[in-house]
Amino acid sequence: VEEAIPGLPVETLGIYAVYPPGRFTQPKVRAFIDFLAKRYTEKGPDNW
Repeated sequence: VEEAIPGLPVETLGIYAVYPPGRFTQPKVRAFIDFLAKRYTEKGPDNW
C-alpha cells in the first residue's frame, strides 16, 4: 500500500459484526467474528 497524497491524514474506520441476539449463530460466522476480534485487538489500531 502506498500513500496517494503524502501527509494527508488517514481516517480510522471501525469494523462491526452485527447479528440478531438470542438466535443461533452459525459456527463459521462465530469463528470469523472471533478471528477479527483477536486479530485487530492484538495489533491495535496503529498496526491495522
